Amino acid sequence: MKKVFLSFVLFAAFASSIFANPVSSKEVPTQDLRKEVFRLIQNPELSKHGIKAAEVFVQFEVDEKGQINVLEVKSESDYLKTFITKRLNRQTLNIDNVPDGVNYNIKVAFESEL
Repeated sequence: MKKVFLSFVLFAAFASSIFANPVSSKEVPTQDLRKEVFRLIQNPELSKHGIKAAEVFVQFEVDEKGQINVLEVKSESDYLKTFITKRLNRQTLNIDNVPDGVNYNIKVAFESEL
């Protein structure tokens, strides 16, 4: 079986692609939040769906219980839209200090290794 991996855009691109408008004075742990989201969406079956590379834009918020609420997923691939929504929506984060009521936008690049 061919190995499929998830590659992410360079750190500089990630630093500029996650945005938050906190409603509280707590510091948003963007690095930890990014890692947690990427952990949840790793290993899509890209080659099985004929995808060599794709970018996905995800907008979500975190509620008071620390659960992710996916607001929007933009991608040319219906498979990736469904995959990311199912993997993220209603998942509880394993990190602290994420304020609720904040919208986050993340750009993720997927690449299939053939």
